[in-house]
Amino acid sequence: MIAAAVIQARTGSTRLPGKILRTLPKSHWSSAPQTVLAHVINRAQAIPGVDVVCVATTDLERDDRVVHLARSAGCRVARGPERDVLARYVAAVELLGRPAIIVRLTADCPLLDPAVAGEVLARFRLERSSAAPPGYASNVHPPTWYDGCDVEIFTREALWLAARRAGNGEREHVTTWMIRNRDLIGGLNVACPDGRDRSRLKLSVDTAADLARVRRTYAALRDRVQFGWRDVVDAYLRAHPGGAELRARQIFPGDARAAVDRRVAYLAGARAAAGWLAARPPGGSCRALEPPPGPLAAAWRMGWEDVAELGRPGPEEEPWQ
Repeated sequence: MIAAAVIQARTGSTRLPGKILRTLPKSHWSSAPQTVLAHVINRAQAIPGVDVVCVATTDLERDDRVVHLARSAGCRVARGPERDVLARYVAAVELLGRPAIIVRLTADCPLLDPAVAGEVLARFRLERSSAAPPGYASNVHPPTWYDGCDVEIFTREALWLAARRAGNGEREHVTTWMIRNRDLIGGLNVACPDGRDRSRLKLSVDTAADLARVRRTYAALRDRVQFGWRDVVDAYLRAHPGGAELRARQIFPGDARAAVDRRVAYLAGARAAAGWLAARPPGGSCRALEPPPGPLAAAWRMGWEDVAELGRPGPEEEPWQ
């Protein structure tokens, strides 16, 4: 079954106009900084199992730049109404010769992981051979990956059905009707494999603050070509250190191996103390933990004391960690 990735893209965003044409820091895969859209196209073209990539933009003159950029990156281009994105997807599927499977992507997610999208696609294809084949799949219902790693997949038949039955309020986000009717068309969800919920980590671009966050995260990637979702989370943590990390860097500065090891031990002690405090009954007490034996015990103890005894707020973690 042919699978087509269709990226919805327009420059008329109200919160950050032209956001998909803003650039990220220079990478060694290009001689100049590339736009958010160019990054999304590059990542979409790397999704395992995708046969063709198409950008679905509007028929407005201001989006001629989107058309030029997409074609220069080797993409097909479909155009249609700005607000009726569902109609744009129908136009894209017709342009591409009616592929059996459509992978829906948005142009504001430059840190999406092709391997994650490929896994959702592979699972979808596998389930299509079952007794009750799904017409829709995603990794966002419920969400567990960071916001910006989203992918939705549906069949051509599900798209036709949505195009015929969706009301006016269900056409701007393409899959609204499908999600509301998953009992009818069948659906599946692929969750983050480590069991954690990182959906509060926002790495899609809707506002200027989002763009700054994504740029800092991208700049912190060790490999800006072959990165995956774990690399993105690690880069975010390094680019946006929490209070505990900042405190650890103050106590144990530098990049020498010994300093790094002590910072890791400090953070482990701080997290242990936070868990210990959370487990204590109101007004009661429980036995304090002891540091693990070894040369890093002192650093661990400092992290513990900063939380358990001094009450510093630094070691608090984001909910998605």
